[in-house]
Amino acid sequence: MVNVGMVQLNINTYKQEEFFNKCEIYIEECSRNNVQLVCFPECFNYQLELGNSLNNQFDSEDSKECIDFILKMARKYKLYIVCGTLISENSKLYNTAIVVSPEGELLGMHKKINLTFFEKEIITAGENVHCYETHVGKIGLLLGNDINSFTICQKLLDENVEVLICLVQIPSEFSDSYLSIVKARTIDLDCFIVVASGCGIKDNTNLTFKGISNVYSNPHLSGNNKLFEMDHGKDAFFEGVVYGNYDLESFRNKRNQVYRPNKITIS
Repeated sequence: MVNVGMVQLNINTYKQEEFFNKCEIYIEECSRNNVQLVCFPECFNYQLELGNSLNNQFDSEDSKECIDFILKMARKYKLYIVCGTLISENSKLYNTAIVVSPEGELLGMHKKINLTFFEKEIITAGENVHCYETHVGKIGLLLGNDINSFTICQKLLDENVEVLICLVQIPSEFSDSYLSIVKARTIDLDCFIVVASGCGIKDNTNLTFKGISNVYSNPHLSGNNKLFEMDHGKDAFFEGVVYGNYDLESFRNKRNQVYRPNKITIS
């Protein structure tokens, strides 16, 4: 059994030092609760302050400091950690997810491909998706509405993804439809899907963000579609760790016995 801690953060900004202290408290809590995989939301250290980039206020050193912090935390607590941040390369800004090993090594990254209208004014789209072999499964990474594109998901399907990690910051009005897509993708891709999201009310816009952090699975390959039950009404703005798990060994045994029509590549 793989235990997952999804750190559901308030979408408002914090001072860097305060923010890192808060994150380590949650990571340490995950370690105490025998978690092997910790996931933070999309752009978790910028908390949707993407507009700063338009004013040339984006500081690539902030991202480097954030990644160094995650590498240190993974090594210190012996955990796999996945998080979303902004990365600048060749004067281009990418919305990026990274996966780090318990040894504190950067295993890989995914640059968001399916950008929103707002993001296209700021962010450069990525081009490729990959899977990463780990002790907690064959991991694929997606950000936000990447999951809306079956063309993107198809590439992960072709690589036999087992655990798809979706990092999101999604306004409340779209949360129900997003979760419907997540449930459908568990069947399309025959995999577990881990969603780690932000929550709260954005100070400068009054936009609300429901926390939708959860672990989902294909109902044909496990007991039910939602492994962790959370009330997304009453507990929607809960900041803290949401816990879930998945049985990788049982899943692999069942998947080998099930006919997989979706595994036929769509040309």
